[in-house]
Parts: sequence; structure tokens; C-alpha cells
Amino acid sequence: MPRGQVSIEYLFLALIMLAALTFSIAALSGIRNYAEEQKKQIELDSNAEKLFLEIESVCALGNGNSRIIKLDEENSVSWTESGFTISNSDSETKAAQKNTTCKVEGSGKGSVMIVNQGGKIKIT
Repeated sequence: MPRGQVSIEYLFLALIMLAALTFSIAALSGIRNYAEEQKKQIELDSNAEKLFLEIESVCALGNGNSRIIKLDEENSVSWTESGFTISNSDSETKAAQKNTTCKVEGSGKGSVMIVNQGGKIKIT
């Protein structure tokens, strides 16, 4: 077997391995991005549930009670008559329509204060 032919065969095998490595790295990068998106969505859902539970707690404890809830810094929350919306800096939004025993209004970002003022919950 000529010596040049062996070198070409090794070069061809190296090229195939490089192509396989490139496709593997691209696939792993896509999986990582998807996992990060899912993590952000889970954190957004968790913050929404935490906020709602704290609002219910302050409402149940009566006039004058307050709580400070720390959401992720990039999360902001707003409340309207139809429910609340919590969103993060990546423009991902979680809207929820939850019934509360107290009327709720207001909005905030990061650390949010929830105050019961005569049966009306204010978020600041």
C-alpha cells in the first residue's frame, strides 16, 4: 500500500470525526438553551404562586398586616381586576386569574410590599 494513500485515509477519518463533533456540539447547545428557557418558566410559575399565597395570607390576617416578598430582580408584577400578570426581563409573561377574598391593586418589581389596608390589598 502506498504511503500517501494511508495519509489520505487518516485525513478522511479525521474529517468525519470533526463533522460528528460539530453536530454533537450544535445539538448540545440547543438542549442547553431549551433547558434554560424551561428553568425560567418554572421560576416564573413559582414566583406567581408565591405571590398569590402571600396576598391570601395578608388578606386573611386582616387590616394593617403587611409582607415583603422578594421576587427575582428581573420579575415585575401588576394586578388588575381580571387577575395578575408577572413577567421577567425576557418578555416571558405568566398571567393568572385568581380569585381573592380581598380586592387587590397595584404593581411592583423585585421586592414587592403587600399591605392590607382595610380589607384592600395594595402592592407596591
